[in-house]
Amino acid sequence: MQEPRRKPEVQVGVTVESIQTVGKITTGWGGIFNQWNNVSISSGLTNTYGPFDISTYEKKSIGIWVNTGNVSVTILVSNNGTNFKPYYTAVVNSGESLTASFTETFASMRVDILGLTEAGYTLMISRQV
Repeated sequence: MQEPRRKPEVQVGVTVESIQTVGKITTGWGGIFNQWNNVSISSGLTNTYGPFDISTYEKKSIGIWVNTGNVSVTILVSNNGTNFKPYYTAVVNSGESLTASFTETFASMRVDILGLTEAGYTLMISRQV
């Protein structure tokens, strides 16, 4: 009898690629793209996006552009869809942007945006085959 294949344990921030550029995240064929424009957040509050099924997608990317204020962005991942662990965290300040991509396979992904101050931002999430 063959042993069932287990997904690897979640590791924190192993191969996240952080690129400080402004631009559109292209999804290509077979991709799913979600976008939230001009979102406002109060200091100390968290907006949560997801969870997103990423089990069959080879590349996952987020892009955030902060218009005003400062935010902390955390990508959380899970192999069972319920126990999310922090995978990557970055602070993005007013007038700055961040794009981050990773190729590791997990069952689910969630993105949390914490308002470090009163802030406004645009968030894009892409999952590509």
